[in-house]
Amino acid sequence: MERKRKSSKLDKRKDVHRIGSKGKLKEEVAGINLTTESSPLLSISGPTRNCIIPITLGIKSMSRLQGYGNGHDQVRLSILFHDGNTCIKGIAFGDSARKWKDNLKVQCTYTLRSYDIKYSDRKYNNTKYEIRLLENTVLTKVKHGYFQIPKENKMQISELDHQFENLLVSTSKVMFIRIGRQIRPREKFLRELYIKDSTGQIKIKMWSLERDEFPYNVGDCVKLKYAYLKYDSFCRQWFLEKNDNMMIFKFIQPTYEVAGQTQEECLEEYPVFIKWIEENLPSQHLNTYFFPDQKAFTSFHSENGSYKTKSMSNIRSVQFDFKGTKTVNSQSLQKLAEKHSLTNGKWMLYGKTGNEIDQLWRSVSNGVIQGTIPTFCAKVSAARIENDNHVICIYNNNFLNERDIFA
Repeated sequence: MERKRKSSKLDKRKDVHRIGSKGKLKEEVAGINLTTESSPLLSISGPTRNCIIPITLGIKSMSRLQGYGNGHDQVRLSILFHDGNTCIKGIAFGDSARKWKDNLKVQCTYTLRSYDIKYSDRKYNNTKYEIRLLENTVLTKVKHGYFQIPKENKMQISELDHQFENLLVSTSKVMFIRIGRQIRPREKFLRELYIKDSTGQIKIKMWSLERDEFPYNVGDCVKLKYAYLKYDSFCRQWFLEKNDNMMIFKFIQPTYEVAGQTQEECLEEYPVFIKWIEENLPSQHLNTYFFPDQKAFTSFHSENGSYKTKSMSNIRSVQFDFKGTKTVNSQSLQKLAEKHSLTNGKWMLYGKTGNEIDQLWRSVSNGVIQGTIPTFCAKVSAARIENDNHVICIYNNNFLNERDIFA
């Protein structure tokens, strides 16, 4: 009888389902709150081999290929799938991992067939299960994917407690206060770090197959995404552990800001600005290891050149109207945006690393500072080892204004 009660308690913790104060079914996984009580992922009831029942999932995050041995097949790919409501772990190995790394994209939605559902050896997804992608798995891209991607809460260190044990968590702004040297206590290398915020501090264990350099310094402020929260019963301490999906975003970026109220005041900065652009071309800044670090240029031309936070009533009203929309296409979405004054947006340009993106970035940034491109902010991503594409984002207050868009 005692064994049965213990098993029941474990299952309850794994599913992380509980009733909130208002009686609404709620789940917090990686700090994600459920918006509905049922969804494709929550309907998974048990392990299945070569499942032919289609399931439609979006991709929230995807790791690089991770080696865990010297053999050709000893590589894996970790994916965070979502169904617009919550998330689940996906994984692929060997040639399957290589295939899907080349063919899948983050923020896209796919219909899956011929996949495996297995019990997860970790508990940081929405249920006890994970999705295994095979070489013969069929993934078809969905043109109009999920309208909403589940967002994780950015938690403070003091909030990382037993309710998130063995889950993926994301932090708010933290600072590195200690960076240990890399040692090799086992077959893998280990580096221990310490971070802190205003509420406390916590250790991070970072295991890796090869010796590598840590690209941050003590005092750097960062944000962690998808760190694995564990408990050391011997030391009676919580700690974070690196996993395939873990990412670190650095807060301090090379940015350039012009706060002048007139075009003439902006142009007074022009010589310094041009020098800064040439010293910070996107192809010259590299994202190394698994730590995305976006380099950006920012320009403000007036007090009104910024996003305005919308009230919750605006957001609820547009959500209500969207649920009543029979046909979802660009025209219907534009009408909703105009009706509820939610026209802030960004336009994106893509380019290959090297001379192509550098020339494009020179043109865009020059247009921003001279006022020929009506925008209050423009950003460009840095280069990545595994991807030679860059994206430029041009932000404006009204994406429906075609005169500004095609300026």
